[in-house]
Amino acid sequence: MTMNNDSEPYFGYHVLVSYIKDNTQCSYTEFLTLNRDVVLLSQPFSDKWNVLDLTWARRFLSRAKELKGHDYAATLKQEVKKQCANKGLQIYWEGIIYEREKMNAQRAHLTGSMKVYGKVAEHNAEILSSEDYSNIYPQSGHPKIIIDKENNPFINTSIKDKKDKAESEYSEESDINDISEDENFGCNDDYKEDTHPKIDKKFFREAHKSIPNSSKMRLSTGKIVEDVLFDFCRNMDYEHHAHSYIIDYDDTEVRALFTETEWKELTDDRLGVPSIPVDIAKELSTYKKKTLEELRKVSMTSYLQDNVKYNIHQHYDNEWIQLAVRNLVNLYENTDCPLMRNQYEDWYTVALFGSCLDFCFRDMRLGTDIKRTDAPSLASANRKNRTRLSNTRKRKLTGRKIDGITYVINRHLEIGVIEAARSFNGVSDRKYLIENFKMPKSLRDMLADMIRDVNYEEEKVNKLQVFGILHFGLRVQTTRLWRAGGSITIYYKDPQVYYISNKFSEEGVKNFLKFLAIIYRFKMIMKNNLNILGDIQESNASEENDFLDELIGVNHSSKSSTPSTSIQFFADNGKTPPKGKLKKRSPLKKRRLNNN
Repeated sequence: MTMNNDSEPYFGYHVLVSYIKDNTQCSYTEFLTLNRDVVLLSQPFSDKWNVLDLTWARRFLSRAKELKGHDYAATLKQEVKKQCANKGLQIYWEGIIYEREKMNAQRAHLTGSMKVYGKVAEHNAEILSSEDYSNIYPQSGHPKIIIDKENNPFINTSIKDKKDKAESEYSEESDINDISEDENFGCNDDYKEDTHPKIDKKFFREAHKSIPNSSKMRLSTGKIVEDVLFDFCRNMDYEHHAHSYIIDYDDTEVRALFTETEWKELTDDRLGVPSIPVDIAKELSTYKKKTLEELRKVSMTSYLQDNVKYNIHQHYDNEWIQLAVRNLVNLYENTDCPLMRNQYEDWYTVALFGSCLDFCFRDMRLGTDIKRTDAPSLASANRKNRTRLSNTRKRKLTGRKIDGITYVINRHLEIGVIEAARSFNGVSDRKYLIENFKMPKSLRDMLADMIRDVNYEEEKVNKLQVFGILHFGLRVQTTRLWRAGGSITIYYKDPQVYYISNKFSEEGVKNFLKFLAIIYRFKMIMKNNLNILGDIQESNASEENDFLDELIGVNHSSKSSTPSTSIQFFADNGKTPPKGKLKKRSPLKKRRLNNN
């Protein structure tokens, strides 16, 4: 029996279907035992046993419901829960993880030797591609499975395979939500704890009670959004974005709480992303070249006209574009192929994204800069210390640490968040889940500070938005957050993902220029926010005269100003209980305990 990953949602899918069809009394543990070799080579390739167990338990129940009906699956679900809580399954999965590590170590040894030896390398190459190496684990009683070597994760580790695995895991997760969306298997607790912290239920209920009804967001249908979210998550043990009145546009569970019409009204993107100026677009297009030599030449050609001196107010953006492109050319020309190799997270920040992001957002014309590498968020600290008294002896709490923060230099205000990782391993990867969970709360803290800065003026508040950038290796995705009404904010991840090509190609250069364009559009968001905050003002003669009259004390009684409406209340983020620290025993106490 030949198994090809291209013909199934995930490797082992057909084996699972065959088992459920052929058995009247299905057992989760029996399936795992009989098909250990299949499970071993199937995604996810996590190093956490509970993640593996949860994934396969969901797959098992989903196929059972699909093939044998809802009633059969409901009964089977109880049995699977008991089996998931069994210590024996943890031993099973830890054995799988150990064997995968051993196989990876063997592969690393063999591939490493190829670089050193001649004929030995050829021999090892044959071993790596042999059927015996693909199937070094004992086979089950089922017909022998011939592994497709192009899709074997331990033989082909190309970026395409990683992407395919990520997509298949994502689609699988979508398939099984209908059967296990409210279920917590015994193996699931550690997984949730890794990605979502526990919630302070008492604080959440008291905070919700403190919101005046008149300050809540009421949809045209009469539905009050804050109350809907409260009912949705009031009994959850682990933190959800809804605890902070954040609506993630991609959250299908929250979306199900509203009708289609209500959802459109609630998530209406009234601000959008500003368009890029024509002169910047033209400047970017000059670097669209077909060869690396042409790109090198244009990146070394001055953007200044003859006899024109550099002016930071006029030419800063041109300098940023050329610097970013020239830096990319240097990486492409490097014979060590740095973009093709695995690098540390900070390497990408310094060697690649420093010229693309940091140089752009560090703009003296706007008075903005960027903090990097575990920078504590001032907005987060402000929220945590909101109720701190002047006579308290407690130390001031520090803000959440973030990989990058764009901020206004002469104001205690932050506008954007950057989160980074060394690689992207799929939307179910722990690092991606954690950063994607942290970002909306960090952005909401920043928005809350800006709302206070404009004194809750609703007209100004409704024009404010904050942004986030996720760069995981060479993959970049952008996000935004804005206030929908009341204390409700919308978190939106742009479905457009930008991949920086690891080697030169005409299409790769075009994608890089599109990436620079979206970064500049986010800079426009910063500029718009600063206009609203009053940091950038277009002065004219009438404004100068009005200000002069104001200083003199002239009263313009004829002018009737319409009072601006204010937001009465904007709730803070939900409170995450601090993790308890283990107290270290003093050496003296240790000796006393040992003597007793």
